[in-house]
Amino acid sequence: MVNLETMTKPITRGGKRVLDTKAWNEAIELMKVKSYLNFSPERPWWAKVADTLIAENMPKEQQGWVRDDASRCNIFLQNWTTKKKGNSNLPESLCKMLSVAKKYNISINPPVISQKIKREMPVWHHNGFKKDCIIQNNNQWAKCQQEIHNIQTVGEMEKYVQRVPWHSGNKRCPCDKCKAAKTKGCKHPGKCHKAAQKMLDSLEHKWDPRHDDTLRDQVKPAEDIENKVKIKSNFNTQDDLRNEFRVFVTPGKHSPNPAIVAPQAKEEQANETTVYLVTEAADE
Repeated sequence: MVNLETMTKPITRGGKRVLDTKAWNEAIELMKVKSYLNFSPERPWWAKVADTLIAENMPKEQQGWVRDDASRCNIFLQNWTTKKKGNSNLPESLCKMLSVAKKYNISINPPVISQKIKREMPVWHHNGFKKDCIIQNNNQWAKCQQEIHNIQTVGEMEKYVQRVPWHSGNKRCPCDKCKAAKTKGCKHPGKCHKAAQKMLDSLEHKWDPRHDDTLRDQVKPAEDIENKVKIKSNFNTQDDLRNEFRVFVTPGKHSPNPAIVAPQAKEEQANETTVYLVTEAADE
């Protein structure tokens, strides 16, 4: 008997070049994941339906800290999961797609994140919160920010916390921003603003839009003098979210800091060392 692994090898390596149907089917599922993670205006309609079905199948043990349906956007962008086995109501096609995505560890893990993507990320249940921070996604001020101030993304939260002249932070703050918030129904704009600031401060440096790491990525290309070519050493940051997902990501190895390229060292002249060799003259 010849095993399947041998049969699927190329003829030059002793195989029969038989189609590996398991790998073929998994490749198809990975392409479905790619379509599902297309958040552009051309996103397929089935992906939007899948968002709803996946959100409705959240495990009961997570429903205590992800209480509102509106904050459940996408399991690849947030820190909640969905049921794929047992009493799951997901269609078999979605279960297969998500299982393959988990097997090959698909994750959003770019080396450097553009400002546009940072601001487009959902702020609620964000994947990029610091591990040692207690995130208040369901308290009084989080509810106010969602329902009164209509904040859903990191960019909207960043805009909300921007300081304005004459802002005191107390309940009777006279600034225009606090007056407008009270008109909308915010009970204490000062405390709400402070809670929003704390939420942004809980983001890892890599995901915080108040730090522009793309500027650090603009490094002069290294030069290969011998071959007379320039080597592009900076990271390719993109503004399209769908292009920032990675496959084969090592679980638990996400760096909280952006990757940087060390500046090219200036050419220094080699230090010359003079060695004196002392010998004794041979006796004649």
